[in-house]
Amino acid sequence: MARSADGPCDRARGRLATARAAAAAAWKPKALTAHQAETVATIAELIIEQTETAGARAARVHEFIDEVHYDDEPATHNKFFNGLSWVDQRSRSRYGVDFIKATPDRQVELLTPISRPAVIAGDRQRFDRAEEVEGDGGCSGRSCCCTCTVT
Repeated sequence: MARSADGPCDRARGRLATARAAAAAAWKPKALTAHQAETVATIAELIIEQTETAGARAARVHEFIDEVHYDDEPATHNKFFNGLSWVDQRSRSRYGVDFIKATPDRQVELLTPISRPAVIAGDRQRFDRAEEVEGDGGCSGRSCCCTCTVT
């Protein structure tokens, strides 16, 4: 006997998906602004894309990050907020739009240089000079934000 496409498990999955969508729609950020929350959701989705499994947005990673910062020390979440502000400023200066309005290719182009090991390790000088990295990820011929130093 063939299983019905609309069996009890399928109906339960549908109800669960509907409940999750309603919860996500009703969610309001506590620490982040709506714009910051969307920026976080967009960045997280670029890192953990939806494939055959849920991506960061579907997993509501931005909601978790908002909750963490709601309970965090002001100095810590201010650093995070400043980083989000930097991403928007950088996007506006390069593309004329906030990060969330940029095309996915431009979003990746903007984030790639700051995802390199030297930046992650806290090399602030290289982070501040991220503009020296060309759009294709290559070096400009000087010490840049990637792990190389070209003389």
